[in-house]
Amino acid sequence: MNLLHDCPIVEYDEDAVTLDEFTIPLDALDTKEDNSKLYRKTDDNGHILRLNIVNEKFIPPIIFGLKHLQRLCIRKTCFISCKRPRIPRHIKCLANLIGLSFSRTNIA
Repeated sequence: MNLLHDCPIVEYDEDAVTLDEFTIPLDALDTKEDNSKLYRKTDDNGHILRLNIVNEKFIPPIIFGLKHLQRLCIRKTCFISCKRPRIPRHIKCLANLIGLSFSRTNIA
């Protein structure tokens, strides 16, 4: 049984962070870790390795399609829906995730 069959598909990492309702601007690309702002850290191939999400309404499910994501930090943001206080099942799709932190979300 394939547990990843319902994972979002992201062909290019850039597609996941430039949605109408959720955009991490290009100038938010940063080389230092700062958990107080919205930013992303990429490798030389443009794969998003670290994503820091702060003060957003919610995290769109497509974020869970980032195949190369290693670290995800979420602050003052709801997971997918503020009405359902739980970690979404799509978290299993982040196969390379080695670090997850969240605070002041709808579950913590």
